Amino acid sequence: MALSKGLRLLWKQEPGPSALLEARSRQDCLLLEAGTVAALTPEEKDAIKGQYEKLMDAFGCLGELQLKCGNARLHFLVLVTGCTSVGKILDAEVYKITATDFCPLQEETKEEERVTALKKILNSGMFYFSLPNAGSNFDLTVRAQKQGDNHYESGNSFFWNQLLHVPFKHYQVNCSDWLLKVICGVVDIRTVYASHKKAKACLISRISCERAGARFHIRGVNDDGHVSNFVETEQTIYLDDDVSSFVQIRGSVPLFWEQPGLQILLAQLESLGLNSKSIIERFVESYKVMWTLNGHNLSRVFTGSRALEGKHKVGKLKDGARSVSRTIQSNFFDAVKQEAIELLLMGDFFSEEYADKGKMLMDHTALLGPG
Repeated sequence: MALSKGLRLLWKQEPGPSALLEARSRQDCLLLEAGTVAALTPEEKDAIKGQYEKLMDAFGCLGELQLKCGNARLHFLVLVTGCTSVGKILDAEVYKITATDFCPLQEETKEEERVTALKKILNSGMFYFSLPNAGSNFDLTVRAQKQGDNHYESGNSFFWNQLLHVPFKHYQVNCSDWLLKVICGVVDIRTVYASHKKAKACLISRISCERAGARFHIRGVNDDGHVSNFVETEQTIYLDDDVSSFVQIRGSVPLFWEQPGLQILLAQLESLGLNSKSIIERFVESYKVMWTLNGHNLSRVFTGSRALEGKHKVGKLKDGARSVSRTIQSNFFDAVKQEAIELLLMGDFFSEEYADKGKMLMDHTALLGPG
């Protein structure tokens, strides 16, 4: 389903840079000025809105990025300006981000290389968000077993733009009203007909933000037990009000991304009362394709090329070409990619040498401020 641009950013330069963020579905708005964020009532908004001009419309907002620049601090509002639907889960539409814009919240600022690199990462097609309908609390960053668990968010390892929410939380803005939560990974959603009913077959891989990064730059395990490039892959079937979810976890990148055994899928289908041979065959065929695409797409995230095949002469020739591509990727591009990932996850509050020490001294949720 096509999504309309529900946010509007308005701007004025004098007497000082100031922005208003409006939502089509709300009467109030947010005022972003001098490094602060304030929620304005409809009456307060109407009193000052005439001083502002429209800057742009957007599908959603990821939050605010703050960067050090000498002795000053730069502020950028990160807006989603392009996205495509990948399907619907329960009452929530799921979208892939295809374009973002970093709007400076100070006087005109030349876009830094760091911002350009981060924008490239966010626009790469590996970030997703969900938009639940009114009354739904579906959260794409959380697997089916944890949906509705309000205590899970503080320890959510798959919520990639947590840091961008911090400035809003600091000023007691309800982030769920204004900001999106995104995962990094792969989402595949397909409709499978089960007799006279329609089921949803979903395969979602969520990359953890605990020790994420480019291959060769992030390896091994840290003192908290987080392995590099930890991935949670959830194979889920939705049928009416019932759901069956199988979660597979793994760290680092294996040579081959393998799908779970057929017995797992059969057990899921049986739990939903789907025992017909023709229905089983439809699900098996769907998931075979989904797991293959999932492996290739995850491999692109980590290595810049499709997964190695390792079979037959043609496959080995392709593997050779992909290995060359990966060598070029790791030597010339991965360092920039790694810096962009760290900027998104940790900001530039800490130098790299102190980042791990800081995590050891305080719970990681301390960076997020008050809930």
